[in-house]
Amino acid sequence: MRTIIDTGSRKFSNDLWKYAAISLVVFLLLFATLRPSPGSTATVNAATGDPAENGRTERTITVTGSADVLVAPDEVHITVGIETRNSNFQQAKSENDSIAAKVIDLTKKYGIEQKHVQSDYIRTYPSYQYERYNETSKIAYYVVQKRIVIKLKEISKFEQLLSDITGTGGAMIQ
Repeated sequence: MRTIIDTGSRKFSNDLWKYAAISLVVFLLLFATLRPSPGSTATVNAATGDPAENGRTERTITVTGSADVLVAPDEVHITVGIETRNSNFQQAKSENDSIAAKVIDLTKKYGIEQKHVQSDYIRTYPSYQYERYNETSKIAYYVVQKRIVIKLKEISKFEQLLSDITGTGGAMIQ
């Protein structure tokens, strides 16, 4: 009898190992097919956390870098601001127009095409003076502002043009 029990327990023991080995192989096969391969990313639905419906994986490479490129400029944009103040509005405007005409004449002297000379800003307003004792205010003077943008294509003329513009009176380089 003893032999039968030993044989039975061995058979039972051998069968248990067979089932365990088969279960392990099935688990490894499932694990290998369901996990993404190295170097790839699985597509996951961000709302639910589930894998994407199509079940595909996409391989991606991300590279980040920067570079500095140094080049010589081929044109210069000069912004000339003109501001005049006078207690008489017409005189303030006339002075401003006179200075602007001088700047525009300079651009002609330097051979700058008129399409590269643009007025892009004109502003006029009164400046008030507050009288403390009688709590009133009156106009102290009028301000007239104009801005002219010049695109200079010949860089070699820049320094001399800049000097000449500052000599027109009332001009600010911005």
